[in-house]
Amino acid sequence: MGNNITLKLKYKESIVKFSYKYGVTKAAIKYRNIIKNCFTSSFN
Repeated sequence: MGNNITLKLKYKESIVKFSYKYGVTKAAIKYRNIIKNCFTSSFN
């Protein structure tokens, strides 16, 4: 079984990469996330 922390960071990294390419709003829609949570939760 994979490391849970590593999986979470990979997931968040994919959101950030997608948002750079397509914008934050589209990233939030695609990943079914609130825009605020896409970035603020990365630092907690």
